[in-house]
Amino acid sequence: MKVEQEAQVWLYAAEHYRDSLMAIVGDAVASYRRKPGLDSLTRIYKQDVGAVAFAVLERVLPSADLPRTDSSYIPVREQLRSHLIYQVLKRLVEEEAVPVELRDILFSIDLGL
Repeated sequence: MKVEQEAQVWLYAAEHYRDSLMAIVGDAVASYRRKPGLDSLTRIYKQDVGAVAFAVLERVLPSADLPRTDSSYIPVREQLRSHLIYQVLKRLVEEEAVPVELRDILFSIDLGL
């Protein structure tokens, strides 16, 4: 998923869920099961996901003893990041809280495109 699309998902999630976003992200993290093998480290930037989503992610995501020298981003493994965005987007689509473009992105992920 492109960064711009991911940013849209987080902005819609922050707007739609407000106070319950932390519980939703917490559930997504709890349901995550890491697959064996190497996994790239990525960065989630505050300016990309918005202040509300960034604060939630900062509190909920496991730190895994990764050094944070800069507070403008959160280091997170690629598989976990993909899992989180998929779970949040899936829930938003089920509740019809996103535009058609984001719904189509979920369908393309499900189809492996």
